[in-house]
Amino acid sequence: MSETISGVKRRGSGRPPARELEAHKEAILDAATATFLEHGYSKASTAEIARRAGASKQTIYSLYPSKAELFAALMQRRSARLIDPLASQVLRDDAPVEEVLRRFAFQVVRLLLTEVSQRLHRIIISEAKSFPELVGAFWANGPGWGRETLKVYLDAQVAGGVLEVGNTRYAANQFIGSLADVIVMHSMLMLPTPLEGEKAIGDWVEMGVSAFLRAYRKMGD
Repeated sequence: MSETISGVKRRGSGRPPARELEAHKEAILDAATATFLEHGYSKASTAEIARRAGASKQTIYSLYPSKAELFAALMQRRSARLIDPLASQVLRDDAPVEEVLRRFAFQVVRLLLTEVSQRLHRIIISEAKSFPELVGAFWANGPGWGRETLKVYLDAQVAGGVLEVGNTRYAANQFIGSLADVIVMHSMLMLPTPLEGEKAIGDWVEMGVSAFLRAYRKMGD
C-alpha cells in the first residue's frame, strides 16, 4: 500500500522510487522556471510554484530548502541541458580550431538570442542588489561555466602548438565577450535584437572567429 506524504507517493516508510522522485523534481523545476520568468525572483512565490507543479510547499522545501537553492537547481539543470552538450560535442572535437570555434560561437549566439536567456539576464540584473546569491548561481551555471570550458579547450590548443596565448582565461573571456556583449546589452535595454536571421548571425560569428585567430593563431617559423 502506498501513501502520499508532502505530495510524493511513498511505499511504507521508505524513500520514493528514484524515477518517481526525479519526475517530481522535474515538475517542480519546470514550474519554478515558468514562475520566475513570469514574476521575477522576488515576486515568485513557493505557493505558486507548488500549484503549478501539483506538489505541496512541504515537498518543495524538503528538496530545495530555500528559494535561492531552487533557483540554483534550475540553473544547474539548464546548464546540464544546454552547456554540457556544447562542451562535449563541440569543444572536445579534434577538427581544425577555426571550425571548432565557429561551431561554439554559433551555439553561444543562438543560446543568447533565445527569449528564455534574455529574460533570465533581465531577472539577474534587476534582482542582483537585493539577492546577490542569484548572481553566483547564474554565473557558475551559465556564463562562467562556458568561459571555463572554452579556457580548457584553448589550453589544449596552446599545448598542441596551434595557438599562442599568454592568458587563456582572458582570451576565453575576450572571445565570448566579442560575441555576447552587444546581444546582452540590447536585451538589458529591451532593444530589438541586433542579429536578425541566420545570415546576420553567420556574419557576426565569422568576424569574431577571424579576429580571434588573427590575434592568437601561432604563425609558422
